[in-house]
Amino acid sequence: MPNQNKTGQQSQTYVYSGSNNFLDGTYTFKASSTSTGGSPKVSAFMFDNDQDTIWAADFYTGNASYAGTSPYIYVGGTELVQTNYNGGTVYGEYFDVTLPFQMELKTTRMMSNDPNADIRFFKTFTVLGSNNDGTTFELIGNYSHSANTQDTFISTTINSNVKYSMFRVVVTSLFGPFASEVRVPQATYCNYIGDCYEI
Repeated sequence: MPNQNKTGQQSQTYVYSGSNNFLDGTYTFKASSTSTGGSPKVSAFMFDNDQDTIWAADFYTGNASYAGTSPYIYVGGTELVQTNYNGGTVYGEYFDVTLPFQMELKTTRMMSNDPNADIRFFKTFTVLGSNNDGTTFELIGNYSHSANTQDTFISTTINSNVKYSMFRVVVTSLFGPFASEVRVPQATYCNYIGDCYEI
């Protein structure tokens, strides 16, 4: 069964040269959905080193994507978002990064940026890797954040020894409840740290 993505999935492609934050090359950022309320909230904003920009998934009035009671797991919105990988399936809103090189991912660093985002922050998440632009995925691991402190980087040790050119983070649960129409993942920063290799 192919990966099923929400209607309205958007991607952004950027070419970096001489950046302090990126190795030179073309990067593509994509998410299962993007909030359509207010200012843009595309997934590329988690990687732009700007604390005032965010990614937020889309929300549905009266049909939020994540449960309103503990453990606040993904329950699906108007469409069920799933990703198939070698040996299984994981459900939840996600964001992708396609790199101009391969990486052995060692650490992720993520941050939420305001009181509402703190409870929309990712509590549990699955990291997947791909070397064919997401046609197939391999499981890297299932992880959790121990805290959701506002404006503080939360680091997670990954220590993968497999090289991938694309990573997908699937958000499987959030930290807490909020109004039913905005129970969706939101974050302002995501950094990947690892060993890089030319393709």
